[in-house]
Amino acid sequence: MILENFHFLYPLWFLLLPVLALLVWWLHQIKSSTAQWNDFIDKKLRPYVLSSSSGEKNKTFIISTAIAGLIATIALAGPSWEKRAVPAYQTQQGLVVAMDLSTSMIIDDITPSRLARSRFKLIDLLKMRKEGQTGLVVFAGAAFPVSPLTDDTKNITEQVIHLNPGIMPVQGSRVYLAIDEASKLLQQGGFKKGNILLMTDGLAELTKAIASAEKAQQQGYKVSILGIGTKKGGAIPLAGGRVYTDSNGLPVIASLNEAQLKQVVQAGGGSYKSSELADNDIQFFSEKFSLKERDKLNSGIVEKKDREVEYWNNAGIYLSLLLIPLGLLVFRRGVLFSLVLAFFILPQPQTAHAYEWDTLWKNDNQRGLIALDNKQPEKAEKLFKRPDWQAAAAYRNKDYKKADQLYSQFESADADYNRGNVLAKQGKYNKAIAAYDKALAKNKDLQDAKDNKALVEKLKKQQQQQQDQQKKEENKNNKQDDKQNQSKQKNKDKNQRKNKNGKESDQNNEQSEQKDKGANDKEKQDDKEQDQKDKQAKSDKEKKDDAEGVKDPKKHGRQDKDSEQPKKKKKSEKKSKEEAQKLREKNQHTDQWLRKIPDDSAGLWRRKFMYQYRRRSDARGRGEQQPW
Repeated sequence: MILENFHFLYPLWFLLLPVLALLVWWLHQIKSSTAQWNDFIDKKLRPYVLSSSSGEKNKTFIISTAIAGLIATIALAGPSWEKRAVPAYQTQQGLVVAMDLSTSMIIDDITPSRLARSRFKLIDLLKMRKEGQTGLVVFAGAAFPVSPLTDDTKNITEQVIHLNPGIMPVQGSRVYLAIDEASKLLQQGGFKKGNILLMTDGLAELTKAIASAEKAQQQGYKVSILGIGTKKGGAIPLAGGRVYTDSNGLPVIASLNEAQLKQVVQAGGGSYKSSELADNDIQFFSEKFSLKERDKLNSGIVEKKDREVEYWNNAGIYLSLLLIPLGLLVFRRGVLFSLVLAFFILPQPQTAHAYEWDTLWKNDNQRGLIALDNKQPEKAEKLFKRPDWQAAAAYRNKDYKKADQLYSQFESADADYNRGNVLAKQGKYNKAIAAYDKALAKNKDLQDAKDNKALVEKLKKQQQQQQDQQKKEENKNNKQDDKQNQSKQKNKDKNQRKNKNGKESDQNNEQSEQKDKGANDKEKQDDKEQDQKDKQAKSDKEKKDDAEGVKDPKKHGRQDKDSEQPKKKKKSEKKSKEEAQKLREKNQHTDQWLRKIPDDSAGLWRRKFMYQYRRRSDARGRGEQQPW
């Protein structure tokens, strides 16, 4: 298994091997100090003048350098053969983008148009989002959610191209409704902090917009705006090449009022940027909405995910430990021998109580979390001091009784939800459903409780069906047993009566044996004749039955039934094949028909928004302050 998974994480480090070979060759070519003096000192005097160990030192140094370089290169290449799993973390930072779909967004004072520019900017922003969740709201005279908060930005990108002013049921630029709808999405997502980005070319009812921005900031949501358009503005185009005019017949020029937008931003505690042709504006907001490492540690919105991430363990660090004795061997003569000697002279270890190193630096709850991450729930359960964490560890350890007791101490919706899970694991479905209902009463938006409740109700129904079926089978078996017992009792009574009659007959026969001897002989002869007649009648009946059996299949033998079974099986298989072929042809016809239907996503949004707009109680009470 190790050989199959063995590989190097950073194999490019092996490019150092040629350099190492050149270094060893260069060291070998350098003449030692002894070799240099050989030309000047007489051969007979050399042993008395020069040290003989100089050449040995040079050779040892070269060999040690070559081995150390090879070990270091292999260690840097990162040998690995096993994987390790670590918990995955995800930044839970929410961003809701509110896109203006009023009629003024189709003005082309910026290329290609305000609407197209806002689409491009939104798509670029979604591509830059590497972490956190994103939602989308569209607004004009009313605001509607397009996508809830999600980390699937590709799904939002696919919907952006279908957004246009034609899908909105009412026109206008009610920014305050967009801010309220975005805040609602963040609250539903469970975010205590978040950002709202408005992409708009203007607003109506400035006072309400400022009030909504201040309210959002108080809730922890900062309001920022990306201004779309120019101060010069342009006329609003209509169908047939016409433009929108006022009561005097003059064209209405919709320009970008940055002063009003900045007031809203100031109230919302966010930032303002005007749209640019380059991506500097989106880059600014992307950095603004991303969390730095120090903010991640202090914001409290880094969530641990249930899944784990696997990575290849780098064993190079252990291989690099071999460089220590080589270094000592090269630079300090005799040090390695001293270390070996010290190992043997050290006193033998005495028996002591085990003491974990982490105890010095981490408290029990922190060590419990580490144990839980390492899949040691039993150890974590003993370490935890907080009852809620201890309950979670007990649940992981399948100690459901203790987990139930611990969760019962709390009155929060999450505790009731977790208690419902514990009860469901124990098969107490009624109590589990009651716990889920209690959790939903405290937090009606707890989707996990709704899902688990539905699942437990389904399990309860299946359990009830199984119990009912089991009862039916038991009743059926009891009835069969009663019938068998009754049948046995009848046979027993019948045998008893026969035995009784037989005994009485024997007694009568003994008493009248002498008197009725002649009569008995006559009866025996009559019985013999009667038996012969019965045999003849039975033979005639069998012949008659055989003759009728040819005509009646039910009276025929099993041989006829066995011969008919293959024919019926073939007919059944042929019929099933024909039905399957008809079903395939029908599905193909349906698919071809569905392909002819055009994909009108914008039309679907239009009908949905119209339906939602009509359902809102205050829709009729709002007059249109600005029809573009």
